[in-house]
Amino acid sequence: MKRIIALLALAATLLWAGGCAYQYLQTRAPERAAVRMMNALQKGKINRAGRYTMAGLGFAPRNRHEKKLYKAMYKTMEYVVAETTNAGDEAQVTAVITMVDMQQLMTDTSYDLLSKSLEGKQLRKFHETLRKRMQLGNAPMQSATVSLRLVRTEDGWRVDPETSKG
Repeated sequence: MKRIIALLALAATLLWAGGCAYQYLQTRAPERAAVRMMNALQKGKINRAGRYTMAGLGFAPRNRHEKKLYKAMYKTMEYVVAETTNAGDEAQVTAVITMVDMQQLMTDTSYDLLSKSLEGKQLRKFHETLRKRMQLGNAPMQSATVSLRLVRTEDGWRVDPETSKG
């Protein structure tokens, strides 16, 4: 009889712990989706990052040189999730993102290449120079706080780029 009571108590505890774990996972799901998107970007997996949004990222590299440039830019990205709020089928994830200040980098690189025409090989050289400067780790950086709005869809949590801010 004592064994049956002990087994029932264990079963009740496991059910309670499972319910708590399920609730925790449900409240953390939007944050995990946002983190997966940002991790994919850091790894240069632009298409994979687009899977965590409702309508893709809204841009696509026009050629392989541009694709390399985007990958180099996102590999410099660092982020910290500051806050997550979850209200049923909508959530808000706020993160501080630091990445290359492309405007300053373009200005600096343009100055270096001012005397050259940017056609054909020179344009590829320009892209290559930008990419190399990002890889060296001494490119100008900037930080911004972004607020990602996520919506639960039948495929899981997705970032809504139309209403996200930052």
